[in-house]
Amino acid sequence: MQAGWLDPVNWPRVRQFCTEACSKLDTATAAASRIDGRISAARLGLVARAVLDLESVESAWEVVRRFCPAARLENLDLLERSADEASIALKSAIEAASSLTRELGLIDGYHPSLRSTGAFCEFVGPLAEAGMLHGAWADASTRSRMQSVCHATVNDLNEAADVQTALQERMSHRAFKGSADVLVSRSAAYQTLLQRMFGGFGAFRREAVDLYKNQLPGTKTLLRDFEQLRRFHRRAADARESAAELTDLLPAGQHRG
Repeated sequence: MQAGWLDPVNWPRVRQFCTEACSKLDTATAAASRIDGRISAARLGLVARAVLDLESVESAWEVVRRFCPAARLENLDLLERSADEASIALKSAIEAASSLTRELGLIDGYHPSLRSTGAFCEFVGPLAEAGMLHGAWADASTRSRMQSVCHATVNDLNEAADVQTALQERMSHRAFKGSADVLVSRSAAYQTLLQRMFGGFGAFRREAVDLYKNQLPGTKTLLRDFEQLRRFHRRAADARESAAELTDLLPAGQHRG
């Protein structure tokens, strides 16, 4: 007690100091009750000197509790280290995703966010399994064009395969090679009897023997076989032409056929 406290002149100030002290004590008591069990009593004084805005600290602590349910000081160091490691890993993932988009030529100057990086990783997985990707595929019109050409090419190849299946029992594998295309094309000149009589049909038959596994069939069957062969070679040529259209849009090695 100070002697001046007994002087009536000082009583208003003393009363004000006491009121402020009681208010601070009440605040401290309330704060102590809120952090009871989180911080040991021995450290309360240290917290009081270090923390100016207890409400802000308490708000931040509530955020931390979602990742650190125990919400005790001894757990925070581990949480901090884990958060630092996660931050470094996420930064590396984003940088890797950016590098990958540049390498693939998907989007020029694209810098994915954390959210889009996750979606990008889901997108890259199936592409990696497919083993092919081209940056030009990002354009919708290009994809539409490729889809149309690929659909037509598949139809051509299926039709050619059907012809080969129908003929391969009696015809040699040589009949379906590109080297036979010239002879197969010549067969179109022998559709009528007159053409066969004066158009070198005998020479043609001697060459055609090489495309059969066994003996040459009769003229009617021979002409029908070569009509189908012409269709086979047309469809194969159509498929090669379609592949040539997409040369610049297919990854290296994917357009060889």
